[in-house]
Formats: sequence, structure tokens, C-alpha cells
Amino acid sequence: MAKPIHLDGTTLEGGGQLFRLALSLSSLTSTPIKVTDIRGKRGTKPGQDGGIKPAHLAGAMWLAGATNAGTTGLELRSRNMVFSPSTAETISDVIWKEVYRSEQVAKGVINIAISTPGSVFLILQSILPFLIFAGSSIVSGSDELPSSLRLNIEGGTNVWHSLSYEYADQVLFPMLCKKLGLGPITMRLNRRGWSLGRPSIGKIELEITPLPAGEVLPTFEYTDRGKITSFRISILGHDPQIRLGTRKMAFQKLERLFPDTEIEVLVDESSDHPSRLYLLIVAESENGFRLGRDWLYDQKVNKQRPMKTVELLVNKVINDLQQEISHGGCVEEWLQDQLVVFQALADGRSSVDGGNPSLHTQTARWVAEEILNVKFNASGHCKGIGFRAPAAKGPTAEKLAEDVARQLVLE
Repeated sequence: MAKPIHLDGTTLEGGGQLFRLALSLSSLTSTPIKVTDIRGKRGTKPGQDGGIKPAHLAGAMWLAGATNAGTTGLELRSRNMVFSPSTAETISDVIWKEVYRSEQVAKGVINIAISTPGSVFLILQSILPFLIFAGSSIVSGSDELPSSLRLNIEGGTNVWHSLSYEYADQVLFPMLCKKLGLGPITMRLNRRGWSLGRPSIGKIELEITPLPAGEVLPTFEYTDRGKITSFRISILGHDPQIRLGTRKMAFQKLERLFPDTEIEVLVDESSDHPSRLYLLIVAESENGFRLGRDWLYDQKVNKQRPMKTVELLVNKVINDLQQEISHGGCVEEWLQDQLVVFQALADGRSSVDGGNPSLHTQTARWVAEEILNVKFNASGHCKGIGFRAPAAKGPTAEKLAEDVARQLVLE
């Protein structure tokens, strides 16, 4: 067995992204990795703790099962881990064995749940590249079996310092599917899960279309953004007056800063708790690129002067978005780092114009360079390895039905 590639978990951003991306690329390419001091920069302040948390563990455990990986240290709060997946030639056979041996029989359904409001999108970040690039090993596209995967994840949908459901729905997936050329990805909110107020567990349901067996992701360019033509606003809050004030102030500021643009409210919804207040504003350009900035308000709501809270919320989100628009790029910092894995795996040279790379983006690029031996330049260009989706080697529908019947008899 090849010696694992060692990744220091304190490198650059030093958080969970390094760990998640390393697992994704390791699983896809059958490259053993060793990650030390996992989330090492997340344990330096009061109330913080490094190591593997529930959302990280859930994604890692699924990937370990899907690739029949040998692991050490893959447990809650662990700071060091070795992950050694099976070779690429056997992965598809393993997936069939592991997925269809459980309750996910013959339906292409994957269920992942955590008992805390840890972000469902942290789990998704770990496994989405694997499902897109190797998911054809789970589904065959035949009449008997589905051509897409259904993924149900339980956890937090609106969580501090994580992608929100609204951002994923309005920015991430549209930019992956419409501008990157991936197959359809649809998402439905079953119920919200919050880290603020009264902690609650939510659930999202996704349908993901993987790359067909034997195919590669073509090279792509996120360049030539064009003029900003519209803004879409999403507001979640307990107090109707605060939501109304947020709406009015956001309209006024956007109309003043960006005259002659369309402004629309997509979401105006109760958050069911006075401590939960959230605002997302998405800008869309004439060439179909989307930039979004948001804030899950993490300060105490001023009950005596609620409009002061509104002012803080609206000013921060619009100022952040205005800075992203001013650099002229096609993506903002939250999306820029999400595209690194696709650049590294695509077939050919891809370009992403997103202004100066964030620390998260720099970290993601470093991980891809270490594991895949690709190179990113200062302008965000990268020549990917042309990863080819493995051929489906799973059992026939008839054989699968026999196995299911046998399991039912045994049970």
C-alpha cells in the first residue's frame, strides 16, 4: 500500500474545509491520506474546540463505507486520522455492497443523519464531489434502476459560519448546474434546523445526477460577469416588524447604490424564535452569474431599538456584497473555494475569476495540489486531471431483487 500523503490540519485556514476536501479527493482517487492536528486552528479561542465534529464525522463515515476504506482515528473529537480507500477498480463494487445492503435497497437513496444542528452542508461538501464523479457506480441509468441519486441529510440548515439552505439553493447549485455544466441537482427543504435560539434538527432532500460512467467534466470558465441586473432578497426573522424594516431598508439602499436594477423578495418567513434573524442578498448579472452575501445575525437583538438591529444587519450584508461586486469577478469568496475541487478534477484548463482568493480558497487549492499534483496560478487558472467517472459494476436488477428477498427471509 502506498504511503499516505501527510496533510497538516493547521495549514492556512486550518479548519474543517481542509479535512472535508482531503477526504473527497482521497475517496475519488484511492489516495491514502494522513491528516494531523485536524481543525487545529479551531481550538485556540474560548468556547472553541478542534478535532472531528459530528458533521465532519458523518460525511467521513459515509465515504469510508462507500470506498471500503481502512481508517484509524476516525472518531468524534479525534485530531489525527489515516484514511486508506480501496483501489478505484473496486470502488463501484464496494458501493453496491455497502449501499444496497442497508435500507437503501434498489432506490438509489442515501440517508445521513446527525443528532446535533451541525450543518448539513458540511456533510454535503464532503460527499457531493464523490456522488457527482463516482455516483454512476451506484445508479445505472437503466429502466430498472434510477438515473439519479436521492440524498436525505438531517442536521442544521441555518447554522453559524456555514452555508445556509437559501445560499445553497439560490447560488451554489444554480452556479454548479447552469454555469459549470453538471447534471441537475434539485433540493427541497423538509424542515429547518437552527443552531440559534432553541436548537433544532432539520432535513433537506436532494436529487443528484452523477456524471455518466466513463465521462469527464469538461473544462469551464467563470469569466466575463457582465453588468449586475437584479437582486433577490431572503429574510428569516421572528418579528414581522423587523422583517418589514429589513425589507424596506434593503430596497432603499440597493435602489440608491444600483439604480435601474430589478429587486425582488424571494423569502420572507418567520424563524419561530426571537434569536433567529437572517438576511441573504443575491446579485445576478446579465451573463447569469450570481454573487451572494448573508448574515445569520449573531448579536443580541435590540428590543428597545429594533431598527438599530435592522440597520446593522442590512448595512453589513450590502456592504459585503458591494465589495464582492466591485472586484468585477464572477464569484464571491463563499463560492470560489467550492469550485476548487471541480477545477482540479475537470478535463483541461479551467478559469475562475473571483477577485483575490480567500484563505479558504487558498487552503482548498493547497489540498488539491498536495493530493492531485495540480497547480493553481495567482489568477485562479488550473489544469485538471480529467477524472473519469468509473463504470457501473453493480449487480443486475434481477440479482439485486434476489439479494433483497434473501435478506428479508433471513430477517
